[in-house]
Amino acid sequence: MTDNVENIIIEQLRAIRGDIAGLSAKVETLTLRVHSVEDHITTMRKDLANLHGDIMVTHKRLDQVDEKLDHIDKRFDLAPA
Repeated sequence: MTDNVENIIIEQLRAIRGDIAGLSAKVETLTLRVHSVEDHITTMRKDLANLHGDIMVTHKRLDQVDEKLDHIDKRFDLAPA
């Protein structure tokens, strides 16, 4: 009877070990995927920062063009009445 109980316990422990091994592989896969997502988010943040810089440069250039147009308007008396 004791041998039978020990065999059942050993079988259950082996099943648990197999389940844990499967879960461990899944956790490893999920960890890799999370790292990949984090890398993509970092890249997107850098891209967003670059876009913000580009927008600021564009605004500055538009302001300069606007100033030049104002100067031309004043020079040729084209300002709206």
